[in-house]
Amino acid sequence: MTFDSEYEPFFQPPGWIVGPVWAVLYTTIAISFSSILSRQDDLQHFRLIVVFFVIQLALNLAWPSVFNSEQYLVSLIMIIGMIAFSLGYVFLTYETIP
Repeated sequence: MTFDSEYEPFFQPPGWIVGPVWAVLYTTIAISFSSILSRQDDLQHFRLIVVFFVIQLALNLAWPSVFNSEQYLVSLIMIIGMIAFSLGYVFLTYETIP
């Protein structure tokens, strides 16, 4: 899917900002996961937490190619999966992160 400049909303950020924003996002994701790894002895569901994290990370990494393929049903299923696994990760780790 390509966006023509006449259809871009006025509040759309410039294209150069996308790279730095994703770098910050993936850095914070890595910090979150390293915090969980350092507390693995204290966690009741450590393996489940890791599974949720890996699945949501894989879905996030695959998202750009699926979105650009214009397969809207697959995109919808991926969005639902990303939300579900991210929320599962948050609920399982909420009490452990200081």
